[in-house]
Amino acid sequence: NDDNYFKRKMFEYFWLKIPTRKAVYVTAISEATKRDIIRFTRCLPEKIVVIPVAVPEIFKPFTKPFNDLCPVLLQIGTASNKNLERVIRAIENITCQLVIIGKLDDHQQNLLKEYKINFKNHYNITLEQIYNQYVESDIVTFISTFEGFGMPIIEANCVERPVITGNTSSMPEVGANAACYVDPYSVEEIRNGINKLIQDKEYRNHLIEQGRQNRKRYSGRQISLQYYELYRKIWERN
Repeated sequence: NDDNYFKRKMFEYFWLKIPTRKAVYVTAISEATKRDIIRFTRCLPEKIVVIPVAVPEIFKPFTKPFNDLCPVLLQIGTASNKNLERVIRAIENITCQLVIIGKLDDHQQNLLKEYKINFKNHYNITLEQIYNQYVESDIVTFISTFEGFGMPIIEANCVERPVITGNTSSMPEVGANAACYVDPYSVEEIRNGINKLIQDKEYRNHLIEQGRQNRKRYSGRQISLQYYELYRKIWERN
């Protein structure tokens, strides 16, 4: 309605357009986010500096044997963009356990029952508890349709778990060559990707090794140095 339209326009003007006009620089957490800022605010591209998010230090490597008989798939998120419904359909008849982080709605619970998925669900848990779920997992599923960044990809790299993710938005940028990419809108591609991770030990180990390199880009020290350089440039301008 007109009232919601007015509120949205006021929000865009005061929280997006004015700040980007007045700022010397604008930081974005990914190139995908930078493109969105330009699209919504018409901010000059040269004002936007991409600096990623640092991964929390709690996410440390933890080695465990891969569960060939019934691998644990860790699904991060239940919001609509997290694509849980297609993951459920994709793993029908795959012997595995799906561990879901995030509150399930009625539709999602009904789908899990309909497709006879062996699952566990956790929500409102601490960061340490989330880390423990990564430790207990065999594969991380983060097959989102849209992300501004995609931290679970890096968290999986840090804990040394193979991760399957979407080939859209910021995810290929964040995951580089350290993730299995699939079309998030294709149940068949999702199923094939998960099966490949389960069946191909060499491929899993390759992704884990690539993850050891990729995670270096997101250390707290690396990100703080990028902010330091940006603040130095601002200081020198004055």
